[in-house]
Formats: sequence, C-alpha cells, structure tokens
Amino acid sequence: RKEDTAFDRYMSSAENAKEPFFVKNLENVQGDERDVIFVSICYGKTIEGKLSKNFGPVNRVGGERRLNVLFTRARLKCVIFSNFTAADLPVSETDSKGLTILKAFLDFAQNRNFNLAISTNKPTYSPFEDAVKWALEKEGYEIHTQIGSVGYFIDLAIPHPEQKGRYLLGIECDGATYHSSRSARERDRIRQDVLEGLGWKIYRIWSTDWFRHPSLELQKLLDHIAILKSDVPPVVNHIPIIVEPVFEQKEDFRTQWKINYQQALVDFSGLDLYAEEDSILLNIISQYLKAESPIHENHLKTIVRQSFGFGRAGNIIDAKFDSVLHLGCKRGEWIKRGEFFCLLNHQIEKARDRSNLPEKYRRIDWVAPEEIRFTLKKIVEVGKSTEVSDLMKETLRTLTGGVRLTQGIEWVISKEVQSLISEQVFTIDNNIIRIKSVRVIHGSLK
Repeated sequence: RKEDTAFDRYMSSAENAKEPFFVKNLENVQGDERDVIFVSICYGKTIEGKLSKNFGPVNRVGGERRLNVLFTRARLKCVIFSNFTAADLPVSETDSKGLTILKAFLDFAQNRNFNLAISTNKPTYSPFEDAVKWALEKEGYEIHTQIGSVGYFIDLAIPHPEQKGRYLLGIECDGATYHSSRSARERDRIRQDVLEGLGWKIYRIWSTDWFRHPSLELQKLLDHIAILKSDVPPVVNHIPIIVEPVFEQKEDFRTQWKINYQQALVDFSGLDLYAEEDSILLNIISQYLKAESPIHENHLKTIVRQSFGFGRAGNIIDAKFDSVLHLGCKRGEWIKRGEFFCLLNHQIEKARDRSNLPEKYRRIDWVAPEEIRFTLKKIVEVGKSTEVSDLMKETLRTLTGGVRLTQGIEWVISKEVQSLISEQVFTIDNNIIRIKSVRVIHGSLK
C-alpha cells in the first residue's frame, strides 16, 4: 500500500464497503464469502525447478477440509496464482487427502477436468495383463498398472510423454471373466462410456485375439499409440481395425429409447408480462407443456420469466404465474403432479437427454420422477443386472450428461430406485439390481 497509491486508495475505500476486501491465510478463512476469491499458493518450485510435496497445513489431517472451506468461499469465481500446475505435483495413494484434493482442484482450474487418475502400482490381475505389459515395456514404454480413476481401476496406462501426471492411453484387457455374462459386458460398456466422457482414451484388447496373434495385436496397439503421440488426425486407411466378437455391438444402447431434449419455440415479441391478459399467458404455458411435458414448476417459471426479460421474480410476477397455473389446472388444460406440470394423459415414451441445455436447466431434481424411473428400467432391462452405483451414474449421464454423483443427485435417483423396489419392479441382492421376473400361472401373473 505504501508503494502503490492506487492500491492504497482502493483498500481505503474497500474498508468501508458492505463486504470489505480481506487478506487471510488458509487457517483463518472460515465464514467469509465474496464474489471472487484470489488464491495464492505460497508453496512452489524452487529456482532450480524442484517441487517439494510439503504444503504445510494441507498435508496434515483435515487439510482437505481446510481446502474445501477455502474453495467454497467464492460465489462466482476463484482465481488461482501458482508457479506450478497439477501435472507437476505427483500424488499416490500414500499421500495425504489434502494433497490429492489440491492436485484435483488445480487440474480442474486449468483443464475443467473433474477426473483425477492416481497410479496405485498394484499388481496386474491376470497373466494376460502381464503379457501385454511386458510386450509394451520391451518396446520402451513405461507402463502403470491399476490406475484409479473416478472409482474405477484401469488395467494398464501409458504416461503422457509431454504432460507429466497425465496419461496418453488407458488399456483394458478383456479375458474370460469379461465374456462370462451379458451383465458384465453391459457394466463394462457403461464403465468405458464414463471414462471416455472424462477424457480418457481407452484401447481394448481381447485375450483370444492376443493369444492367437500376439505380434499382430501388438502392432495394432503400437500403431494406435503412435497416432496419439503424433497428435495428427489419422488417415482412414491407417486406422487400426479391432476385431471383436460379433455379439459385442458398439452403438449406443440407449438409441432406441433416448432423444435430445426439445425446447419449445415461443414468440415473445411485443408482449409485456405485466400487461398481458391471463389468456395470453395460458397460451404461452400450453406451448411449453406441449413441447416439454413434464416440466418442473421452477423450470417453467424461470424460462418464461427470462423470455419476457425478467432476471428475477418479484411478488407480483410470482402471483400472476401461480394464478394462471392454477387456472389452467382448473380448466383441465394441464395437471400438476408434485412439483411438475404436464398435459393430460401424457405418457413417458423416451428419456430426454438434457446435455444440450444451459447448465442451470440440467438439474436432476428438475427431471420428473416418472422419467427417472423410465430411464432406470430401460438401463436395467438392457443389462439384465446392474450394480446400484453404476445404474445411478448411467441414469445421470443419460438424462443430464453429468458424470459426477453428488450426495444430492444420489438422493434424488436412489429415491426412485427404492420406489421401483417397493413396487416390486426391481429386486436387489448384494447391491445388484434386477428386473423382477414375471411368471404366468393358470392365466394369472405372478
């Protein structure tokens, strides 16, 4: 402040502001919130370029909680100042949770990537994996085994040659266990979709192909790695052809029962929300319900209000909406189920993928319970049996494009899972969900 008069004037005026400017260390940041938080990481590389893994209070027990408090102080934006990146900070299973969280946050700040892959260096699970690992090491590649990523473990992975801490390719080795049941195949397909959605490039090797033609399969893999390393779009003729069993189809298994969410196209030109008659607003809401039933009440109000040019709802606007919505129900133009409005006799025929919508409209609690249940049933029907966590992740991905199960999201979806179990549509055993079998006995359903 002594050296910079402009900064001193700013600080003097900020002291009397409603939310004064503050500077605090990690231990003292508690209940304060600001629109923007600047985080200066005061640990970093030395002049020689060396980075110690000692980050003071972050390394201690509870360091991850201190970081959580710090990062959540920002309402709108968090700006990080650091002389190193996430790629410069190697972490393993033995490091503190605080250090792992710090690396994950730096990675997200730089790459908008929630995925944090950690090398466990656990042994391989089969002689097949050993054979692939040995062959690649003989070609000069460094191979990491059992890489932990978003709750999954990838069999083998090749570190990125230019980006320390990242991986060029994940390799999945599929043997007899993979082929033993259809449900295993379906779960693994979902698993690969999740990993690829997080930015992983996955290459799958079939054990039967490898043991029949090891040299050919190794060359295909080496060609694929070379393409990734060159970062040049591959020529069509040079794309390695991976021969797979005929029963393993690569198309999206949701194509028959999933569509993109279709938004209503409504003309608001020349309309004034305050001045319009109820009949005009009734017609507008009807257009939305014809295109988007069922739709959450807050979703409907928000999109109509913003189309009229209002960022927030006041008491007058809220009262007008409530009056028109009630009038439509009274006239039988639409019905209300819980917090959702829909047209009469509306049936869910497709799951709607909301990944094309603005983020604020992709909330799982703005998806009608019957649409969530429809999606749950379709996923289990395809896989015959599915682990609960995989089922919920795939449901979230299908309906919103999301890949991260927060506690709130998990609560919304698990509520519908329990509903289907209570209705005896699903059965659950050892955390595995199945469709309840139906038998016909003497003309009646059992």
